[in-house]
Amino acid sequence: DMYVSISPDDATILLCKDTLLDRTGYSKDELIGAPVFILYPEDCLDSANEAFAQFTATGEVSDWELILKTKDGNRIEVSLNVTAVKDQTGKILYSMSAWRDITERKQAEDALKESEARLIQAQRTAGMGHYSFEIETNKVTWSQGMFELLGYEQSDKIDFEKLNALIHHPDDLDRVLSWANDCINSEQTNPVSNEYRLIRKDGE
Repeated sequence: DMYVSISPDDATILLCKDTLLDRTGYSKDELIGAPVFILYPEDCLDSANEAFAQFTATGEVSDWELILKTKDGNRIEVSLNVTAVKDQTGKILYSMSAWRDITERKQAEDALKESEARLIQAQRTAGMGHYSFEIETNKVTWSQGMFELLGYEQSDKIDFEKLNALIHHPDDLDRVLSWANDCINSEQTNPVSNEYRLIRKDGE
């Protein structure tokens, strides 16, 4: 943990431990007497000010997530915990503040979120139908998911030459065909998307 003591009057740093100096690259002379806000990047200042306001109002801050800025501009994700030292009248004299480096935890959380998003996407696409269309032969091939999506059986005699009129909503068909033709004739190789309505075998 990186420990400092902060003045409640003007947020200046009164004391700091060597751990903070080692992690941020600042010297003790550069930090003592300086406002604590020099240790925060600009995009974190609002949250840092809120944390300081809570400290001066209540004497405590718990697990407040912030970002520290090192002298060379790197960022350290931290969790701030603050306890106030008070005199006999209850006036806050200074803080006992500790920043705990949570960079690895945040990276793990981000990786978990990404993994969960991929899992959700995999679960969604697993139940989706897809088909292929061979331009040269006009051959259409459905996946099993496509049959299930539209309520058809493999044994159903589907006229694939009339497939567009069979499965596309009539109000969407011309737009879809025009879009598909543009895609076929385009040199664009990146995936493109469109939204339209399909009609199931049962009419839904």
